[in-house]
Formats: sequence, C-alpha cells, structure tokens
Amino acid sequence: MRQQYSNQENYGYGCSVGETFGEKSVQHGGLLSNGFKSIALTIPSKKIYVVILGNMCWLNELCDDLVAIALGKNYHIPSEEVIEIDSALYDDYVGIYNHPEFEGGYKVKKLGKALCTSDGRALYPVQKDEFIDLERKNMLYKFVRNESGAVGLLKIQGCGGAYFVKGCSKKI
Repeated sequence: MRQQYSNQENYGYGCSVGETFGEKSVQHGGLLSNGFKSIALTIPSKKIYVVILGNMCWLNELCDDLVAIALGKNYHIPSEEVIEIDSALYDDYVGIYNHPEFEGGYKVKKLGKALCTSDGRALYPVQKDEFIDLERKNMLYKFVRNESGAVGLLKIQGCGGAYFVKGCSKKI
C-alpha cells in the first residue's frame, strides 16, 4: 500500500502514513468543490478508526480531538463563537506575513477589537491566537507562537471550495 509519491515519503495510494499523538497512523481525506469534505484516520495498534463526513472547516481538528479523546489526551473543540481577548494580545498579531501568493506580504493590522487583513477582511477572535472572518466562517486564521512565545507564523485555513492551509512566516 505504501509507495513513494513525488518527494513525500509518507504518501501512497491516496493515504498518508505518519504519526498521530505519537502513534503510527494512516489517514485519507477528500473534498468536493462545493464544500463537502471527508477524513478517515486509523491507529491500528490502538484499534481506533475515525471517519467524518461534513461541510465544515474544522474536520481535521475535530478528527484530532476525537482521537485525543479515545487516547485520553487533551483536546480542544474549535468554536465559531466570538470571544473577547486581552487587548494587548492584538499587538502580537500585527505585522506582515510572507507567502509567495501575497505580493508584498499578507498584512495584519489592529482594528478595534478585531484584526484587519490586507485583503480587507475583519477577523474576530474565537480563542487566543485563532480568528474567523464573520462573513466567511469557513476560514480560520491561526497565529502560531514560537518557543519564546512570539507570533512567528500565520496559518490561513479554508474549506467550502478549495481546502488549503497557507503558512505565512512573520516578517515585521
């Protein structure tokens, strides 16, 4: 079943072979352009098999959470409910994030109790370091902190059309 595909050694016949919570796992996902998405993951050694079909953004995170519950690990269910965060945190997210698809970088500015992006999106917090666009709830903006606690990466994750994760490193 496992065959090297391109430069990805953990991929073969549509399945990714890797580790989930330190356990060897096999997973496969898919989507249709109109927003339907699926993911299947198994951890054979623990006799865990999770299959999720849906039309929401958070399937990968939900799958991880279900596996975490089965393994007795910590989990976090994603939310679409806007929360209030410490206003000082907004300064951590402000900056320009590098990505080849964003000429001049992807800019994030503070906008009251929200963030504003270079493409005009207003982002609202659903938890510390995670924001959504209330007009397009199928987009999740995750700010990733480095070892010293500084924000160094922005992951823009979307679905409901093309599913993607764009990792943008912080420049300023």
